[in-house]
Amino acid sequence: MLVMARRKSIKPIFQTAPQQSDYTPRWEKTPEEAAKSFSPDRSKLADYFPALARLQNVLKSGWHLLHHHSLRNRRCFRPVPKD
Repeated sequence: MLVMARRKSIKPIFQTAPQQSDYTPRWEKTPEEAAKSFSPDRSKLADYFPALARLQNVLKSGWHLLHHHSLRNRRCFRPVPKD
């Protein structure tokens, strides 16, 4: 990427922190509002046993990574013929 810029004025760097506009609405919400908008289908398990729900999520993510990004998955990895 090539960018050409011109300084218009001299000001202190990062007087206000730059923010990505995509995340601004999420940052303006309280943690409770953000949790509800991020995960509307929160299970009852997460409400009563949050540590167990986190463990379940980690195991589910790990299984997904192991299954889909393994060398045994021929959609992602194909053996190279030996010459």
